[in-house]
Amino acid sequence: MPEAPTNLLATVTAAATAFGAVIAVGQAAVQLIKGYFQKEIEIKKGQQDLELNRLKSEQDLKLNELKSKQDLALALRQSDSTLSEAYLKIIFHKDTTETDKFMIVKALSQIDTHPLHAWAKAIYHEKSKQIEALTTANQNQADAVTGSLTSADAEVADIEAQIAAGTARYDSLMQSGDLDKAQQTHKDRMILVKRLAEIRGSIGKQQFAAGVSTSTISIQADTGQFQATFASKLTVKAIKKAFPARTKAAAIEKYLPFIVAAINEFQLYEPKLVAAVFATIRAETPSFESVSESKNKFNTQKTPFDLYETGTSIANRLGNSAPGDGAKFRGRGLVQLTGRSNYERMSKRLGLGTLLVDHPDEANDPALSARLLCANISNHVSRMREALDRGDIAAARKMTNGGTHGVEAFVAAYQAMIAIL
Repeated sequence: MPEAPTNLLATVTAAATAFGAVIAVGQAAVQLIKGYFQKEIEIKKGQQDLELNRLKSEQDLKLNELKSKQDLALALRQSDSTLSEAYLKIIFHKDTTETDKFMIVKALSQIDTHPLHAWAKAIYHEKSKQIEALTTANQNQADAVTGSLTSADAEVADIEAQIAAGTARYDSLMQSGDLDKAQQTHKDRMILVKRLAEIRGSIGKQQFAAGVSTSTISIQADTGQFQATFASKLTVKAIKKAFPARTKAAAIEKYLPFIVAAINEFQLYEPKLVAAVFATIRAETPSFESVSESKNKFNTQKTPFDLYETGTSIANRLGNSAPGDGAKFRGRGLVQLTGRSNYERMSKRLGLGTLLVDHPDEANDPALSARLLCANISNHVSRMREALDRGDIAAARKMTNGGTHGVEAFVAAYQAMIAIL
């Protein structure tokens, strides 16, 4: 049995040698595998680096392209701005004539790529309208001079044409920013408005005396006699009796000539109609002066005149169609003209074009407010006469106001004026 240890040792040694070989092989294999994966990692890293470099190059290219486009856009904007500024300096220079301004604006409006194209197109359109209006006004003025009208009618046509021409000039001056000349143009228009009131009153009186009626009132002996004498009865002292004690005689004296002229213009030659004129003043403006409507529960809920603004039932009735119309077209004058549609309609009827729409505060002008008052009475003359004939004074009041506001004052003044007339 002595050989056993030797065999065991040999076996162990052989096993160890074999195991060592295995280990060596394993280590070599590990190194091989490690080397393989290291190479794969390096290859992958190389590929990633290449991809990153490619992406970076593309990004840099895009950034450069974007910067180039932005630089180009900026350069174009700067160029457009410089070009626009140069043209605007020419257009608004004090030595540039209106003809040259119009020619430049017309040219720019037709160049689609020009930076001022949209602006010039809008200005050209507006200027064209103004020139057309001015041309029409000048033609009407020429027709008035050369036509077969009577001298008085020719003067009316001439004045109305001058007012229309003044409106066109005013619009043009406002658009060019020449506010001082625009304001003077409007003052000149208002002088013409007063002259128009006087001449129309004179014409109405002369026509009625000649048997030509411009109203629905029949020309009879009694109305003819009244037409000849009513003005002499309308003294300041007599009228003041129909108004509150606080009404100033100076106010009556100021407005009375314009009211008489308007009664003549619209031929309201009946005692009851003249009485209705003064009764309306008493109900609307007891101070005998034109006033602008103030805020009250009937026109204001939260902000001033918001009940007159678009979207409300009142606005629909008044024809208010744009934001701000409520305050702009509030009640004014001796009859409290209210609402865009009424300002438009009455401005045309009185031969003023768009003057009252453009300048609604002028409805407070004494001559205009008197004409507006009598025109309003004239609008309802047949139905008003019928109501007054049957003694329904409240119904007559409703025709000029649309409601019963101030009806007590209206009735009292009407009765006082009838006694005078």
